This record gives sequence, C-alpha cells and structure tokens, in this order.
Amino acid sequence: MATAAAASAKTAPQADDAWSDVCVANDTAADAQIRDGYPVSLATDLQETLGLSDAQTADVLGRSRRTFARYRDKGKRLGLPESERLFRYLRLLQQGRSVFGSSEKAAWWMTHDNPALEAPQVNRYG
Repeated sequence: MATAAAASAKTAPQADDAWSDVCVANDTAADAQIRDGYPVSLATDLQETLGLSDAQTADVLGRSRRTFARYRDKGKRLGLPESERLFRYLRLLQQGRSVFGSSEKAAWWMTHDNPALEAPQVNRYG
C-alpha cells in the first residue's frame, strides 16, 4: 500500500504547473478540452518551462511565428490542430516528470539531444 501511495504522489500534478488541471493522462477525458481549444496561455507556459523561442513554440503548434504571436497578443484559444499538438507535448512533459521526478529534469530531457533518439523530444513530437 505504501508503494501505491508513493507512486500516486510521484505522478500527481505539481501545483506550480499552470497546466496541472489539463487532462493529459487520459485521451478520452482530454477530448472535450482539445475540441474547445486550449487557451494560448498554456502554450506560453510550456514555452517558458522548456525555454523555447517563439519560433520553436510556433513549430510545436504547427503554426508560423506570426500566427503564434497573433494568438498570444489577442489571447485567442488554440484551434483543434494546435490543441492536439499541445496535448501531446503536455502529456510527454507529464510522463517525463513522473519518470525523472521534476518538471525541470523532464524539460531538460525534452530539449537536449539524445543520441539514442537522434534528436531532442521537442523536434520528434511536433
């Protein structure tokens, strides 16, 4: 029983993450949020966590840098394609956090080269 509690605590959302209320563990539960479109602030929070440039964040979302800037400046909600892509990154970050124990370590893993994978995770899941 103690190990189940420890495992549950290890994978629980960290309170300092702006996306802790986003359903990323279950595709079905996340479907409604994705269809409604995530707020662009989730993308900027991910950008900050991973230390990405505007161009890299736009690439993550599958949009141009100018389109990303327009979404951010107007506080628009992301469309379905952008929300789906953002969902994949948030889920990967959450899984990395559960493996490595912190968002910082997971972010490092996502943004640095890994010879076994031939590229950083940010480039692989776009």
